[in-house]
Amino acid sequence: MSRVIWKKLRLTGFGVYKEPVTVEFTEGINVFVAPNETGKTTLMNGLQSVLFGLPASSDPAKFGDTRFRNWDGAASFEGELEFSSGGIDYRIKRLFQDNRFYFQVKENGHWREELSGIHNPSARRPNLEYEGKLESLIGMISRVLFSSTFYLNQPLPETDQLDGEVQSLLSGSGGHYLAALEKLQEETRKLTRYTGTLGVTGRDGRVDGELELVKSRLEELGQAWEESREGADNLQKLLVTARELEDRIESLQEELDQKDRLYQAWERWRFLHNRYRETAKKQLELRQAREKIREIIHKIEEGQENLRSDFPELRKAPEDLAGELENLIR
Repeated sequence: MSRVIWKKLRLTGFGVYKEPVTVEFTEGINVFVAPNETGKTTLMNGLQSVLFGLPASSDPAKFGDTRFRNWDGAASFEGELEFSSGGIDYRIKRLFQDNRFYFQVKENGHWREELSGIHNPSARRPNLEYEGKLESLIGMISRVLFSSTFYLNQPLPETDQLDGEVQSLLSGSGGHYLAALEKLQEETRKLTRYTGTLGVTGRDGRVDGELELVKSRLEELGQAWEESREGADNLQKLLVTARELEDRIESLQEELDQKDRLYQAWERWRFLHNRYRETAKKQLELRQAREKIREIIHKIEEGQENLRSDFPELRKAPEDLAGELENLIR
């Protein structure tokens, strides 16, 4: 196995470290001295988790995501480790939520990604490529062997070995911490079905919790709001269309009235035109009749003149000669 030197560890949302924390190691033995419950062991567990993955477990007593996830609204849940092996620098970044990793090697002062994927320590089929790479660099793929080889921490008793009073003190509920944990899990199930996703239980529930019901109600209200807003928009469009139609009808009515006035004027003109033609025809007939009367009068006068010329004695005829001639004819 090549010589391994740990250089830098960065954790976010891991254990007590809600905000990002960075620890730089020195070559050789590193000693961490601090008061209890300040995160010394958490740092070492974070280093192990970056290398070997963090199993999914709802039991906070076991080494898993429930035990080390920060539940105080951390922005992320991840870790990053820089180390050298055989004089070459490497960097591993791991997202603890789904154990996705990014394995990089430093070349010419720049990091180059060499391997990436999912490495879940609880999976039935391990990521042989990642584990083979890890074994070639640090000589092992066992987290337990690693913790016994690379660092020493203060031993803590198992939870079932603690005194009942200590258990009550740790839980803060007046009873065993497991009872408090079960109560919290029960209350969480009432709030949401995704307790497994949150790491509170081993898997998600089947029945929606209060949060899902509220979300569903909000979606229904949102849909109803969208529909009502769409209906209001459609009503507004209909009102605009109705006003446009009213304006169009008014315009057409004015156009119709104008055409009706033109039609009435045309009818009046045609009536007067016909009257004019009839009057002109009658005037022509009267003119022609007058001409004929004049011709007849002229002929009568000529006949009378001819009679006077042919029969001069008629000039001296009595005035009632015409009447007497009529009587004779009868």
